[in-house]
Amino acid sequence: MNRMWTVLAVGLVLIAAAIGGGATAGALITGKQIKNNSVTGKDVKNGSLAVADLGQSQVAQLHGADGEDGLSGFGPPPSGTVITGGGLASGPAASAGDVIRGYSSLSFQPAVPLTDATVHVYFGTPSASCTGPAGAPVPAAGQLCVGLVDFQNQAGVFAFAGASQQPDVDPRGFNVVVTSSGAGAVLVTYVWAYRAP
Repeated sequence: MNRMWTVLAVGLVLIAAAIGGGATAGALITGKQIKNNSVTGKDVKNGSLAVADLGQSQVAQLHGADGEDGLSGFGPPPSGTVITGGGLASGPAASAGDVIRGYSSLSFQPAVPLTDATVHVYFGTPSASCTGPAGAPVPAAGQLCVGLVDFQNQAGVFAFAGASQQPDVDPRGFNVVVTSSGAGAVLVTYVWAYRAP
């Protein structure tokens, strides 16, 4: 019977070593014990490496060739491109006939400079230069349409190219000039649209 207990005890020790032995061995292996260049890509768990784990030459290989330059936000837009924006002219008027000015600078250089003949106030009545509703004007090529959205205390609204009547402003923009119908606050809100020729 004593012999049976001995065999049983040895068997249990062997089973315990077999079960826990792998975990113990895994915890004891360190990077110093692994021969250099012996671990391959198939031995590394997918997604477990970061860029910091790679060498400089491997990181350099992650970058592809440079693409084509994009369009400049400041250069002329491609032909047919429609660019839109908005603005307002507002201020106090002491009496009828007072002039309130608003200025909108374009964030791009038109292919052809704006002139008084290419900048239009648009109330929504279609013309050769502007069509569509006043709140969403559709300009013809090379034209800038200023659609009036809301206005109060105005007797007249005019628009002209930036530098034509104010040489000190950026010539890429345009002016909106409002004459008041009486004393009080003057407000004109507008949307504009430009189509590159």
